Amino acid sequence: LPLRWVIIAPFVVEVIVSTGLIGWRSFRSGTALAHQLALELGERVATEMETHVEEFALTHQLFLNINAAAIRTQSLSTDNLEQLESYFWQQVQLTEEVSALYYADRGGNFVLVTVDGDQPQTYIRDETTAPLRHIYNLDEFGNRTTLDRTQAYDPRDRPWYRTATATEGVAWSEIYTFAGRPLSGITPVIPMYDSAGELEGVLAADITLNQLSRFLQNLDIGKSGQAFIVEHSGHLVASSSLETPLVAAEVESVRRTATQSHNDKIRQTAQFLRDYFGRLDH
Repeated sequence: LPLRWVIIAPFVVEVIVSTGLIGWRSFRSGTALAHQLALELGERVATEMETHVEEFALTHQLFLNINAAAIRTQSLSTDNLEQLESYFWQQVQLTEEVSALYYADRGGNFVLVTVDGDQPQTYIRDETTAPLRHIYNLDEFGNRTTLDRTQAYDPRDRPWYRTATATEGVAWSEIYTFAGRPLSGITPVIPMYDSAGELEGVLAADITLNQLSRFLQNLDIGKSGQAFIVEHSGHLVASSSLETPLVAAEVESVRRTATQSHNDKIRQTAQFLRDYFGRLDH
């Protein structure tokens, strides 16, 4: 071999090998670091989601327990729907988290106050309106202004009321579609009993899935991250995407599954989880 090759070649090989090794180690270190950061971000977001949902649920249960205590001590009369309406109005002003409170008795009388939306409203069903309930718009002080609409309604047929009849303490309904609004949600309830131990009525508070989605949309999940909550059934509960968990159908809206999501990350992640575990309850 020419002398220059004998002298130069070892140095060239050494530079190439050392540079390659350094580049390879840097690439592996960068990949490992990125993977670790992604795991830490995912764990942080998951913990934040879980904490928020638990606190959200406990806040609604707290309001129901306060109302139940007021009724048991006779500070609040369930026979006076106007008093209940005024009381609920004052309560929904206290926090943005609790936006709908209501009560129904075994006779079908019903009062609900909601501020979830642009127009605060109250829903009333009593002896003068049955079998309809009247929905009134409220002004900024909680006073009724105009009758918005009437609607056939019996609270005793609703999922939240049936849940309360099957329990003796705080319970949670399944996720269902609300009767008065094109929304779906979940309702914590407390059954109230008379002195004879008979069911007297039910206190309830709505949590809409939109409320949970709004929280997820405000999470810091990086530039392209998505967060979502899915039931064991595969139905979407809430997500950080802008799509609703309901799909319009001919008769009534039905719930969207996570694998039906228009968001690629949510749809593909849900599909992966289902394929990997077989069933989501696994």
